[in-house]
Amino acid sequence: MTGQSWGGSSGAPESWDPAAASRRAIATRRVQARWRVGLAALAVVVVALAAVTVGVAIGHLHGTTGSTRAGSSTQTTAGSDNQAQGPGAPGTPGGPTISALSPAAGAPGQIVVITGTGLVSANGQVLASFGSVVAPTSCPSATTCRATAPAGSGRVQVTVATASGTSNGLWFTYQ
Repeated sequence: MTGQSWGGSSGAPESWDPAAASRRAIATRRVQARWRVGLAALAVVVVALAAVTVGVAIGHLHGTTGSTRAGSSTQTTAGSDNQAQGPGAPGTPGGPTISALSPAAGAPGQIVVITGTGLVSANGQVLASFGSVVAPTSCPSATTCRATAPAGSGRVQVTVATASGTSNGLWFTYQ
């Protein structure tokens, strides 16, 4: 027998090994860390699923089917490069149209109200993008969306994508 004797028939070990106890504690902490990471990933998936479900519910609530696009148009000038100058890039014909951003400038985290037409999707998925970065978006109606400006800098185009296509782009300037 080495180390400290526990004795008796209580089921306790005959000796105590500090190195083994340390290894068990480290292994336990590693398992706990893995669980924390796994639970955090699960939480992200649940939040994303909830956002999609809310979007679908809003689409059903408003009765939008994506087929009511009468009167929507995309303005473009033949031969012009709207990506680099002017009001913004042209969108997909028949897709949503953005008419205004409010405010048109702000810091990351700024809530930006996007107004236009056809901003609700038949499949419930509406994505607002600031440049190439997709932003958290909520669209309570076919004419209004609220997007949270993601991390970014400079001047970027804001677009909205639905099942019907992608909108024209309007400029947002990070401050």
